[in-house]
Amino acid sequence: MPVMQPLSILCHTFHDIDTYTLGFPRGNNHGQTSIFRAVKHCLPGP
Repeated sequence: MPVMQPLSILCHTFHDIDTYTLGFPRGNNHGQTSIFRAVKHCLPGP
C-alpha cells in the first residue's frame, strides 16, 4: 500500500473523531462557519 494513500475510519461518536484525529478546526472569527456544525449537518445520524 502506498504511504500517502488516503484511508477511512468509522467512528461511533464525534468524541471518537477527536480521539483518533486532530479534531475539527473551529471557525471562531465573525463570518467563519464552524466546521464541526457543517460536518454534523452533512453526516447521517442524530
